[in-house]
Amino acid sequence: MTATGLIVAFCYLNVSVVVVNVIMNILLIPRYGAFGCCISALCSQFLLGIATMTFVHKKLNIVIDRRSLLLYLLNGLLLFAVIASLLKVSVSPWSLLAGAALITSVFMWATKMISLNKWFDILKKQ
Repeated sequence: MTATGLIVAFCYLNVSVVVVNVIMNILLIPRYGAFGCCISALCSQFLLGIATMTFVHKKLNIVIDRRSLLLYLLNGLLLFAVIASLLKVSVSPWSLLAGAALITSVFMWATKMISLNKWFDILKKQ
């Protein structure tokens, strides 16, 4: 949105989501503590992503790539499942981080969300 000159609209979207985040934090933190804060942050980021995609789709007529959207959703669900599973077996935080990063990276590579060849090309140019 910033590249197309829609900075003000993007700022309004962000401010709206910040308001939602603050309200959610006020409601969730007293009852759930840090977990409530995490829920608030995830919901706020999800809301901003959806709002931005919808705005860009309507204003700039950019088609929403359903495959990409589905892959990102599946990647998030996979990451959630991996973290939840590893937390149940009480692994160390570093093992949890490494396992989650590895699983997510393999998924993204297998679905061609990322390309190692492109990364190596970028590194060679620098």
